[in-house]
Amino acid sequence: MEADFQEAMGRPGAMARLWQGPSVARFERDSARGSVTVIGYLVRPGYPMPVEGPATATP
Repeated sequence: MEADFQEAMGRPGAMARLWQGPSVARFERDSARGSVTVIGYLVRPGYPMPVEGPATATP
């Protein structure tokens, strides 16, 4: 799966030519469905990458 993602995105460093700010990608696997979802975040240059807070339980 990661190899497929890398192939789709191009060689390491290729994203730097397209986006100058921070970026991150998260993989979510669903074994029951046999699928993978990639969620990408791009942040404007000069702004900090948001940090996910702790999970909170809902009553």
